Amino acid sequence: GKYNFVVGLWLLEQGDPEAAALAFRYAFNYNYKDAQFYMAIAETESGNLGEALTLWEGLVNAADEGERKLANTMTQVLRMNLQEAIKSTD
Repeated sequence: GKYNFVVGLWLLEQGDPEAAALAFRYAFNYNYKDAQFYMAIAETESGNLGEALTLWEGLVNAADEGERKLANTMTQVLRMNLQEAIKSTD
């Protein structure tokens, strides 16, 4: 799990969120801490918004307060339709 997690971080840094999501998926399957959070980030960055939304929804009740807040914000953003996005503030 740890190896895949580190590889996922490196792949995100190198600009390959698709490959990073796969590495984080392996880490997640081994119950590695924070793997779901970073997998959600990678899926969001790679444009897999349906999968990303599912992962963010799973983090809404996370133990870490920062992860919870970001998960709530991301779920709201990913559920927006185009008109809501255009009218919303940054």
